[in-house]
Amino acid sequence: MKNAWKVLLIVLAALLSFAFFWPRGAAAEQVEPVSVTDESAEPAEVLVAPEPEVVAEVPPRKFIGTCRLTVYTPDESTWGYQTATGVRSQHLMTCAVDPKVIPYGSNVIIKCADGSEWRLKAVDCGNFRGRWVDIFFDGSELGGIYWLDEVFGGDHADVYVEAAG
Repeated sequence: MKNAWKVLLIVLAALLSFAFFWPRGAAAEQVEPVSVTDESAEPAEVLVAPEPEVVAEVPPRKFIGTCRLTVYTPDESTWGYQTATGVRSQHLMTCAVDPKVIPYGSNVIIKCADGSEWRLKAVDCGNFRGRWVDIFFDGSELGGIYWLDEVFGGDHADVYVEAAG
């Protein structure tokens, strides 16, 4: 019963404050309409936005060609997560390449089967030569092979390289 009285008092206070602040009759402020098409007004000055400054150019992309794609896992060798450049391997973010074809530290871009792109960092070299990208997969080798097939549609894809930025 106590709560019912509190609710009633709150509602009554709200109604009274609403009635007090609501404009009434002649006391209400009247706003006069303004013509939008006032022909006596001078035309406004047209402002043009300045051209944006080019801070840095996008590094050019170099097409390497259609490369063979494989995966390597940390349990395949005694190296584990250690790479030739000293950078720790990261799941689906680092790859091993032939440094004569793709320089270490480069951004490797692989075209996916759906037209999107997968970006990696070249940090390691493997026992292979030529157009070959070996992607670090922190899981089973079979899981990595399934992943390659699902994302890239097989074991070959178009590869591009950008300079590290």
